[in-house]
Amino acid sequence: MSSISLLPNSESQSIKNRDVAYRGEIVDYSSLVDINPYTCETELLPYLAQNLQVLFWSKFLSEDDQRRLIANSRYLHRHLGTPFAIKKIFELIERKAELVEWFESDRLEPYHFLVKIFDEKKEGFSQELIESFEQLLETYKNVRSVLDEIGIVIEIDSKLVCLQQCSFGERIVLYPKREDIDISNHGDISLYSNCIDAEIVHILPRNKEINISKAKELTTVFALEILEKTTI
Repeated sequence: MSSISLLPNSESQSIKNRDVAYRGEIVDYSSLVDINPYTCETELLPYLAQNLQVLFWSKFLSEDDQRRLIANSRYLHRHLGTPFAIKKIFELIERKAELVEWFESDRLEPYHFLVKIFDEKKEGFSQELIESFEQLLETYKNVRSVLDEIGIVIEIDSKLVCLQQCSFGERIVLYPKREDIDISNHGDISLYSNCIDAEIVHILPRNKEINISKAKELTTVFALEILEKTTI
């Protein structure tokens, strides 16, 4: 049988390819749909991921993250069950993560591990996204390994400006008034400065709200030796 469609020339090539495919003939399906993960239509990404056997998929990931997962699916399959696979997949979704295995921490039991995820994008983490991370780890970890916890690391950069002013003086009056009297005054003056910097981080959802207050007390001590000479 011919692989030429019998549809009118006015029909698009895509329709003609479908006509040939439905008649059971061999056709290049790549011409029916774009299967490039980086250029494929957005609504077709889940189907392309299923076709390429992407093990982890979440609608809570960004579109760019989903495209990178599809493009690297075969590479991840070759390293499935290794620490490298976990580190690589977090790299693909552009999340800084630190893997801590049981032999690197005294509080972990054998073959247990934990993962610290850093909020470098300053976007926060929804409950759904955290659950997606847990699913990701369960998918790509070694079957023998046990995930103990997922730690969320939030780094806050704050600038603290402190202004301080100190004025002091001394007046000496001598009676009766005399000429050419030298008065030398020696003394130590200590100035103490105290500053408290507090940061409060709210972690949602509200039913599991945790307030983390970190206070830093900065104390600066100034010791000044005053040498004063007054001539009357």
